[in-house]
Amino acid sequence: MKYSIGIDIGTTTVKCILFGEGAKVVAEAGREYGTLLPKPSWAQQNPEDWWNCAVESIQAILAKSRVNPEDIKVISVSSQAPAVIPMSKDGGLLHDALIWMDRRSIEEYEMIKGTIGAKKYSRLQEIGWTLISP
Repeated sequence: MKYSIGIDIGTTTVKCILFGEGAKVVAEAGREYGTLLPKPSWAQQNPEDWWNCAVESIQAILAKSRVNPEDIKVISVSSQAPAVIPMSKDGGLLHDALIWMDRRSIEEYEMIKGTIGAKKYSRLQEIGWTLISP
């Protein structure tokens, strides 16, 4: 039998679901992690927490289901967005991820909105641009 895994890296939890043929749910697991709020309007997370929680969740669904990992043919990942993850040229983390809840860029937002106008700024968001959000 062929299986697939769906992984959702959400704002508070990594959720994993193992699907069998016909999209039948075979096993589910999830792990929670925290959000760091070091200053007012700041929101960040450690990407290592995302990774560790995903690994633990995958291990849990494999243990529950007793599925051979070689039978998993597809892995699909969705995540919270936008998130900025500063990394070194060698792939190391330089800082916690700045997640969608972070509002430290309010001054830049006001400057851009003041330069192009609120109507144009709103229009850019309507056509799918990921913009600074107050």
